[in-house]
Amino acid sequence: MNKTQRYTGATPGRQARLSIPVVVVLLMDATASMAGYLKGAVRALTGFVDILFTGNLQPSLALVIFRDEQIGEPTQCYDVGTPAENIKGILHQTMATGGGDEPESSLPAITKALDLPGFSPGARKVLIHVTDAPCHDPENACTAAGVLERLKQEGVLFHACCPDIEPYKKFVNATGGTLFPIHTGLREDEFEKVMLSFARTTVKTLRIGESADVGELARQQLRKTRILEP
Repeated sequence: MNKTQRYTGATPGRQARLSIPVVVVLLMDATASMAGYLKGAVRALTGFVDILFTGNLQPSLALVIFRDEQIGEPTQCYDVGTPAENIKGILHQTMATGGGDEPESSLPAITKALDLPGFSPGARKVLIHVTDAPCHDPENACTAAGVLERLKQEGVLFHACCPDIEPYKKFVNATGGTLFPIHTGLREDEFEKVMLSFARTTVKTLRIGESADVGELARQQLRKTRILEP
């Protein structure tokens, strides 16, 4: 069974004005347990996309929507270079359905995000991971340890809006990202506020890296948070 649905639809866009090309991949959990705050997440993420394209920030975008591959729910992948308006439209049409047991297919989703076509040579990869559930570990050929090693090797900046649990904490700590914790029963409006704070932090991290090494500057900035140790 094919566990990935791939969509291209990429069109040539404006050239990024960052000194380092940046690709932002949104990874959205769309299982039924997200129903309580999916609308808030979508509103925040579409606002996030608008914020990314202000000023000198002109990143390339991609989108991965995942559920539970273990029960045959394919992951939807929209390639690097998908126009921002398309990304926003897809998010607004996404429904919270499916999901089997509590863990979901986060690890395959992250792996597929890193394997998307369209990354330019030397591009800085930024993953924005949104889920309310733990991950299957292992799942198929994906393990948390393997994903962590790949994130480090490829210099990925991993941000997460998710429960304050492993392996997500390891992923953000190892990459200089940050984690905005959410929990079961969070109201939609509260979740949207968390997501908007999440967006502002991510954009700030990208802005401070416009003229220098993004990874090191991100680490300097995020050592001030409770997530990243000095």
